[in-house]
Amino acid sequence: LEAMAAGLPVVATEVGAVRELCAGTGRDAVRLVPANDSAALAAAVSALLGDGAARAHMRAAGPRAAAAWDWGAVAAQH
Repeated sequence: LEAMAAGLPVVATEVGAVRELCAGTGRDAVRLVPANDSAALAAAVSALLGDGAARAHMRAAGPRAAAAWDWGAVAAQH
């Protein structure tokens, strides 16, 4: 979440609450890979390294996605 807020492209594994964090606008800011799949993780990172347009898109989407999880937004939902 902090990396998305900072505008960094994120590759993460589908564990715990990561799916929930990446729902909605988060889908554009994160590349999710299956847990315990090092080959998929390596492939996702390699693909991003070679795709400047995808990285730029993720950098722009990250702060918007993270804003959905700021304290005010979360408190309003509960």
